[in-house]
Amino acid sequence: MPPNPSIMPLALYCVWRVCRAVDLPVIGIGGISSLEDALEFFIAGACAVQVGTWNFINPRITLDIIEGLEKYVREHHIENLSEIRGSLCCTGNKASKQ
Repeated sequence: MPPNPSIMPLALYCVWRVCRAVDLPVIGIGGISSLEDALEFFIAGACAVQVGTWNFINPRITLDIIEGLEKYVREHHIENLSEIRGSLCCTGNKASKQ
């Protein structure tokens, strides 16, 4: 049975909330199975990501994500991940930093 992808939205939300609450490096964990998933965690504020269960399904997944990330930053002229890390913007009172 493949990993349950329903954990990722909750994990992503938790990473976003924690990154807004503390001034510490946060690692995104939970349902990461692609470059797009990893990018979402970086945009939410994670400094790094961990691929877990998907390694059992595709032992090359981490390398695929790293290679995809290298290609993505090159194509989008991003010199450092800090340029996109934490760049998620939300409007409304619920999103304001507390």
